[in-house]
Amino acid sequence: MKGTLLYPAYNYPPLGRGGSLMKHHIARLLAELGWRIEVLAGAEGQGTLIRQVEDASLLPEIPESIRVHRYSPINFGPIPELLYVAGLRVCPQYPWFKGWHRRVSKIPPGDAVLTSFPPVSNLLLGEHLADTFKVPLFLDFRDEFSGTRSREKTRRWARKAAAIEERLIRKAAHVFVTSKTVLGSLVNRYALTEEQCTVVLNGIFAPESELEAIERARKARTDSTFRMVWLGTLSQHQRPEVLIEGFRLWQENHPGERNRAELLLVCHNSLYFRTRIKRLMGDCVRRIEFAPRGKVPELVGECDAGCLSLGGDLYSYALPTKLYDYIHFQLPMLAVLPKGEARSVIEAHGFGLLADCGKPSQVAEAIEKLRKEHVRERIRERMAAARAEFLLSTQVAKMSERMEARLSLTPHDESQ
Repeated sequence: MKGTLLYPAYNYPPLGRGGSLMKHHIARLLAELGWRIEVLAGAEGQGTLIRQVEDASLLPEIPESIRVHRYSPINFGPIPELLYVAGLRVCPQYPWFKGWHRRVSKIPPGDAVLTSFPPVSNLLLGEHLADTFKVPLFLDFRDEFSGTRSREKTRRWARKAAAIEERLIRKAAHVFVTSKTVLGSLVNRYALTEEQCTVVLNGIFAPESELEAIERARKARTDSTFRMVWLGTLSQHQRPEVLIEGFRLWQENHPGERNRAELLLVCHNSLYFRTRIKRLMGDCVRRIEFAPRGKVPELVGECDAGCLSLGGDLYSYALPTKLYDYIHFQLPMLAVLPKGEARSVIEAHGFGLLADCGKPSQVAEAIEKLRKEHVRERIRERMAAARAEFLLSTQVAKMSERMEARLSLTPHDESQ
């Protein structure tokens, strides 16, 4: 056994989807590599403006090698979210952090703490645990923290976030980030050496068996509609409106075929959807609720392209989970992206067709090209050939090696 990791993760299955699953599979892979994992999670989704989606079908995926401790704070309704929006709190899940803070005596000791952002409360709880148990703190930024988000928030929030980030970086035994862009940003902000910070990409975590279900659904499909799908949350960070605008433009340019294509949004009924997207629905743009993960392969098998977008240059660093899902599903991408990490991956491997942010005319052109079966087939072949390159297991092995080295343990040391 390499050691015991305390792993604060508010959004852990069944709470949450994309980010939650990524955290779970990081924990699972670390457990398979010989770590004992103690997860400190939320017990139920709370909130009004920002609410986690629950998927009970994910519970059977949690192996016995991972112990999950759950805590649900008093539900204060929208108050924590309003304090967050006002910049008075850095995180809407702050009551969850404070609850665990008071219950620290109930937390089993560990050899180290691995804490993953988002949300910020994971980081705060991780810091508290490392200080309490006097063990190394490993930071895992699955998204950029103070740099990008400070430009979206109030000055008050930005000051607090910057102070928290710097304090944590200074305490950390090692820092993991999801892209070279974020690595460069942290190195510049805090004069870190690259030996103190490692890129651990997001990656494909789903089993290959899902591909069999997708293939069965494709073969059983009877309709000829060209169907594009958006899987996951809709938000201002992605600005998916341009995809709908581009689709409408394609319909205008091809009036005789306007009903032979469809844009399907698989998302929950969020505030962003209700205020920004709902009015754009209808006329071959429709929405269905989040499907349980076990139903996703069947759903994907009825689709021809996967949609992805980011809101602009501010998000050039990002490598969304959706990107890896589409590679795994062998679902050709229609992506609206700034120049940056995600766009470079798609361009380098030929995983789909691209449009610039805010350019619906380019979206319309890409739709027409993707309607051709031979174009999609070539993309699927490239995705299948490159799948092994994007496995999360390879990335988590790097994380494990860095932590093991820091703890001065060897694979044969059973003293823990």
